[in-house]
Amino acid sequence: MDLSSAASGVVNPLTSMGMTYIFNEIKEKKGIIHTAAASALGRMLNKRCQTLNIPLLNIVRKDEQAELLKKEGAKFVIVTKGDWEEEYKKIIKEIGFNILFECLGGGDVREILVNNLNQNSYVYCYGKLDPNPSVLNKVELEAKGVHLMDYYNG
Repeated sequence: MDLSSAASGVVNPLTSMGMTYIFNEIKEKKGIIHTAAASALGRMLNKRCQTLNIPLLNIVRKDEQAELLKKEGAKFVIVTKGDWEEEYKKIIKEIGFNILFECLGGGDVREILVNNLNQNSYVYCYGKLDPNPSVLNKVELEAKGVHLMDYYNG
């Protein structure tokens, strides 16, 4: 079995299960936000959240990715181009998404996603797809009650 098959057959399913397990363990949960949502893992998470009735906000880079997810039943999808930040802020307020699984690890998109979360949100950074730095004011985030678990940046 090659590595990509192993990821699709073992790692990704277990990761999507782990994400929904974490969601269910958080007392004040409202919904999940996931970056790289059109990836194999993202698509598995999309299907799992639909099955479990967990609100999921899918974050993608391209319109084609958004269309693919919508065809697969995704209700909430944001494409990170143009003036997407306002759409993100609006949906965060309306739905209350408060658990972010973020695989970018850096860059402007990560910065916008994390810095615009509501109070009592949780951020799980598990990847490093974007090597660019991002500015996160950890003191401000802590004051707002945003819990940051950054497994790559300390």
